[in-house]
Amino acid sequence: MALSHLTASIPDETSLASLRKEYKDHSRFAGKIAVVGFGKMGALHATILKMLNRETEVAVVDESKLVRTAGSTFLNGVKFYGALDKMLTKENPDVVYITTPASTHFDVISILAASTVESIFVEKPPTKDSSQLAKLTRLLGKRRVVMVGLQKRFALPFRHLKQLTDAGALGNLESVEASIESGDVLAETTRFDKLGRGCLLDLGIHTIDLINWLFGPVTVSTADATSVYTKLDDTVNAVLRERHGAVIKLKVSWSSKNVRWPSARIRVAGSGTVVDACEDSLLLTPLGKEGRFISKPAYYRDLAAVNLADPEYTLEDMHFVSCVSKGEEPETSLRMSETTMKLIDEIYSMVQLGKSNSSRR
Repeated sequence: MALSHLTASIPDETSLASLRKEYKDHSRFAGKIAVVGFGKMGALHATILKMLNRETEVAVVDESKLVRTAGSTFLNGVKFYGALDKMLTKENPDVVYITTPASTHFDVISILAASTVESIFVEKPPTKDSSQLAKLTRLLGKRRVVMVGLQKRFALPFRHLKQLTDAGALGNLESVEASIESGDVLAETTRFDKLGRGCLLDLGIHTIDLINWLFGPVTVSTADATSVYTKLDDTVNAVLRERHGAVIKLKVSWSSKNVRWPSARIRVAGSGTVVDACEDSLLLTPLGKEGRFISKPAYYRDLAAVNLADPEYTLEDMHFVSCVSKGEEPETSLRMSETTMKLIDEIYSMVQLGKSNSSRR
């Protein structure tokens, strides 16, 4: 299909305004929310939720007395507990956020499945594998609102890319390069040993989710991994194929020395247009023409005035409480995350873990 035929229908960044308005209109949740685990993600979600609506009641569960004492100094009106069962009995929350280490998610959600809690948000990864996820889906049933914290999908440049691909604005899909990298693991550590899986599950789940959302279903052709600082996968490279045969090259690493913060990037080459997208921007380059660069301010200029970490976290929380208020299934629900978890399982089944030639420091 010729690009000239599509030009008039190519979505631009202003087409995302209705999404922002919808979240604003439905995200003033005034119920009782509990946060289990008060590390950086627990603190982030608790603060965003209070800033979205100061009438929201928030309770926090954390085993560490030091964390409870420190947290109470900057979150006024928040009740802190040392045990989950005590908090559930005393507070009877409407919503529970789970931000504990990933190895605990299965047990915590299993406890909540037997409680009266109606809505659950669990940070990524939701479980170790798709088998655990399927068990939880059965335990929770269909009446609950359960969302997985895959916030990259709520970064507006990626949502813009989704609109472009859905509209056929890039022409025929020819190739994709997708990566997510961080410098989180640059020294020997055993902190992920209990989970038993490395960067692909902990970090790569974001990009796998984006790939499934944008191009799925996909299959795995090849996969390999290297270990430098852990006994697990520190870097994973894989070749995937979408249903029409286009190649998707995937790279995941939490040991990239030149990347300070987690950074996701997707380059999509179509027969008429190439798009380069990351969390903060999008570059749209029609074949033989000058590209158009859209920056972060252009995407987020009308967003509510809550910007902690990145706007995608606020949009993620706004989407979740909107779904809770309306009783709707979230975009990244536990049930809908099964495809992503199965693809991760498939990549792991093909991985041959090797030792990098890089010297350890």
